[in-house]
Amino acid sequence: LVVFEAVLFYLSPPAKAALLREAAALLAEGHPASELALTDNLAPFLRSADRKDADDYFGGSLGLQLRQHETLWGGAIQFARAGAKSGE
Repeated sequence: LVVFEAVLFYLSPPAKAALLREAAALLAEGHPASELALTDNLAPFLRSADRKDADDYFGGSLGLQLRQHETLWGGAIQFARAGAKSGE
């Protein structure tokens, strides 16, 4: 389990992207039940409250399967649970 809670907000976009890619790589190499859980700001990569936008970001940019998603303040804060894509 990889957990981020209100720490990504303080990182520059390149540092935030690198850390999320590293977490996604850990999940891809780990146990199939491994997950990323976060409560954080994902701007500039994800600012929307729309589940489809979150699916596109987690699935496309990170190669993860979004399993649960909610937002606060119109997408300023993302609550997400994601894991390795099934069958990979």
